[in-house]
Amino acid sequence: MSPQPTLHLSELTRPERVMFSQSLHSGGFVIEHQIQPSGECDVSGGLTHHVLLLELGNVSRQIFCMDGRSHDESLHRGDLLLIPAGVPFSAACETTDEVLAFTIDPTFLERLSLAADYPDAIELISTFKHRDPHIEGIAQSIQREIQTAGWGNRLYLDSLANLLAIHLLRNYTSQPLRRSKPEPGLGELALNQVLDYINAHLEQEI
Repeated sequence: MSPQPTLHLSELTRPERVMFSQSLHSGGFVIEHQIQPSGECDVSGGLTHHVLLLELGNVSRQIFCMDGRSHDESLHRGDLLLIPAGVPFSAACETTDEVLAFTIDPTFLERLSLAADYPDAIELISTFKHRDPHIEGIAQSIQREIQTAGWGNRLYLDSLANLLAIHLLRNYTSQPLRRSKPEPGLGELALNQVLDYINAHLEQEI
């Protein structure tokens, strides 16, 4: 039996199910608000891109299989699902599911890691039903910025995309990103303070 081809997330989502879509960094980072239908899907060849899903609603039951593990649980607003590129998975959901989907080109993460003098290959960790206040805060800021479309919108969104990608490199890889030498810019404490500020002022205008 020939191996199954890898798929792009867009091949699993009908256009009418996408509420909005925003492409950043020359297509290396795509954000979509999706309404996923009930039913089953089997992606035995994996995806071409990394996919991070942030739950926007509540799902009474979803069965999800990835990396030899099976999860049969309810999902709640703020739960995260991280599917690394090339990792086979299957899912079944009894109801429609509303998510914020981040589709990330592996080469985009590789460029960021090389810019940080991180020579090792990037291997993201499969993650299901995880809570991360930093990612929630960045995602909500991205949503609000897309909806308001204010001055400097594109630059601000690119910066938020970088912030999210660096957070993944630091916390969701088999070899977490670490600085080998002091560099100008935000240190980890300052970065955490920025993220805390974002979380505390989500409802205010930028």
